Amino acid sequence: MNHASYTKFLHMGKARVNKFLHLHGWKLGHVLTDAREKSLGNWITHFDIGISQIIEDLLLELKFPHVFISEETWNESQNFKTDSPVIILDPIDGTRGFKEGTQYFCLSLLAMEEGRGVFSWLWNFGTQEEVVTFTPSFEQHVQKQSLEVLHGLVSDSEWQNQLWNSAMESTDIKLVACGSIAYKLLLLAEGKCDFVASKRPKNLWDIAGGTHALSAKGFKLYCQNSEVLSLDRMLWPAPLLWCRPEYREKLNDLLFGINL
Repeated sequence: MNHASYTKFLHMGKARVNKFLHLHGWKLGHVLTDAREKSLGNWITHFDIGISQIIEDLLLELKFPHVFISEETWNESQNFKTDSPVIILDPIDGTRGFKEGTQYFCLSLLAMEEGRGVFSWLWNFGTQEEVVTFTPSFEQHVQKQSLEVLHGLVSDSEWQNQLWNSAMESTDIKLVACGSIAYKLLLLAEGKCDFVASKRPKNLWDIAGGTHALSAKGFKLYCQNSEVLSLDRMLWPAPLLWCRPEYREKLNDLLFGINL
């Protein structure tokens, strides 16, 4: 597929999702009372299902030769091959925050061809924050900065469970709790923080779109202290860190107690 094909998909997808939201009377701040728990702490709404179906139907309509992997339809019997064209979608990452009427959620989508990301879409359709990235070439013009204090985003549930207490004692970093890993990655791509970190594992659909968008801006993903070169697994173990390479050593030490 080419740039024009993905652009057409993007515009049609946004229009159809917006129409769906309007028809169902949704707006930011709307609290949902009909959400259900798929598993402990893992919520789903008819908006998750509806948006997933909209994207799947559009891919079929446009004859995209991609395997479709969505959080709402994926099962472990499916065969995930990174060398095949694939669309990876989380229709609403942060459903718990979404159903409670907060702004902490995000649609996250990544298109992969021949094992590499070629197009990603991060969209908070409540705040209208959006990052769209096509096949990234590393932005060599990005100047390295030497920041005295690094500002980072971490999971609100990890924060509430006091997983970041030791890191909060450092004067070299400032942590803020925020729901939805995809939304945190969107904010990092927008330059609103310096890093994102997690002490809990993440599914591929949670992080695929954001990781691709950040790679175009010179950020790396480190999983268990190793640089991720290919998004080739469905579950990514913690700790996870998205940052510029020059901050990796400092952050690993302050956040996870890892000395490189």
